[in-house]
Amino acid sequence: MSPSQKFHVQLLGDERALLSQIIESEMMPEAVKKRASVMLNLDENKPPVRLTAELAELVGISRQTVSDLRRRYTARGLLDAIFDNHQGRDGLSGAALNKSNINHTLEKTSSRTRQ
Repeated sequence: MSPSQKFHVQLLGDERALLSQIIESEMMPEAVKKRASVMLNLDENKPPVRLTAELAELVGISRQTVSDLRRRYTARGLLDAIFDNHQGRDGLSGAALNKSNINHTLEKTSSRTRQ
């Protein structure tokens, strides 16, 4: 892919809701929360979309990470973008990740905090 290629992030409503839940969850690793925050800020369906350098500074990550997230979202989808499974750094199994499993985890988390 050429360096000038633009990778577009256009989230659906349920994806935005999922990202918001991840950010609010006490069970998710901080790195996952940061990546979820970046994805929300890159969403072209919900302006203003921040510039890469501005967003990197705001969230506290490198510009390269912001670019990588945009590229991974375009190539492999939302879950692969926010869960760094290929490197295993998040301690989460790539094969087990899907919206249903994440929603179940988030529901358990929120029910624990309400008790």
